Amino acid sequence: MNILMLGPWLPTVRRQLTTERLHRFARELAREHRLTLACTTDHPNPFGAVSAIRDEFEDLEFAVVPNRWKRLWSVAHLATGSSAEVAYFSADALRNRIRDRAKSAPFHLVYVASTSMIPYALELAPRVPVVLDFGDVDSEWWRDRARQFSGFKTKIYRAEAMRLREVEIMGARRATHCLVATPQAARTVASFAPWAAVSVIGDGVTADEPAVPTRIGGPHLIAFTPCLEVNSEAQAAAEFCDSVLPAVRNELGRTKLLVGCKSHFRLARRLANVPGVEVVAPTGDLRPLLRRAAVAVAPRRFGAETRRSVLAAMAAGVPVITTIEGLDGLPIKHGRELYLEDNALGFAGRLIDLLRKPTLREVMGSRGRAFVRAHCSTVAEGARFSQVIAAAMNGTSRNGSAPDGNGAGVIA
Repeated sequence: MNILMLGPWLPTVRRQLTTERLHRFARELAREHRLTLACTTDHPNPFGAVSAIRDEFEDLEFAVVPNRWKRLWSVAHLATGSSAEVAYFSADALRNRIRDRAKSAPFHLVYVASTSMIPYALELAPRVPVVLDFGDVDSEWWRDRARQFSGFKTKIYRAEAMRLREVEIMGARRATHCLVATPQAARTVASFAPWAAVSVIGDGVTADEPAVPTRIGGPHLIAFTPCLEVNSEAQAAAEFCDSVLPAVRNELGRTKLLVGCKSHFRLARRLANVPGVEVVAPTGDLRPLLRRAAVAVAPRRFGAETRRSVLAAMAAGVPVITTIEGLDGLPIKHGRELYLEDNALGFAGRLIDLLRKPTLREVMGSRGRAFVRAHCSTVAEGARFSQVIAAAMNGTSRNGSAPDGNGAGVIA
């Protein structure tokens, strides 16, 4: 079967081929089908990245969009009521090549990997099934940024969120089936496209690395999750240092909190001066911290990143303490795969208990690791993805308002 995958990416230093959700799903598609990747790039010399992706996926169509000119073009579209992001990734050259390819070798399914690529799918024949992957829902990213700023920036971010939401609604109406990365994203899609058939398929966690060995004795190292990016996350870490860490240190002595930060922003630098805290920056990868840690804590929910970081710690065999909100729909039981606490006293008591009992840490770490392997690994999520693709191609999965569709969508 011929499948077209629309995704605005090429592998770069910041966006590695092996770590992206969409690259992993591309591998699943290429394993059993003839896959054509179609994307745009603003890299001035993309041929190294093109060569790298063609080593794995032979059939690639791409167009280069000039960065500076495209930024002005995008801002102009935002001012006139369109989405800046969609305009940025719009390329007539790519659109024409996709149209020509569809005429010579019709596609049996289109997989749309982001909101900005939806317009390309809308121009294809209505009979071709479309699977639309919202991920964490792009418009929500802009809404979150709007909340973090004020004044003119807030207005710009809110406007772009509204424009992207309009495109997402059009995409949901056209799609045969929709995918999201988390239950939270599924609830968001249900709020603006209640007819849509939606499946939650997570990014998947690599569970093939050796488990972190259980350490006996101090110093006791605790990993804070997720890696910090903005002031609100740093404030949560500071509150943890004020309300939980002193009680643990008073009871056990040498105890250190490991905090990863994606940049050296002001509150992150202030955290580094707190006794018993080690800040690692810049980093967006928790794994080096988890390899050193005895326990991981996620005392506050910060969207999908908290869920991913909890699963990453479990995959590493590190016992986790979090809140019920941090699970976001995961079928995990308190005291079986991890611990759930809802206040500082509970977190401190649970930490002291785990740090004192290496055998308990080993048992909890093993259970968490087994859960991830069975339910949330890249292999498990890839299998679910393949099932959705097969159902869409066979006509057994259809949105309530897709062409010729009957019935309402469901969240699965």
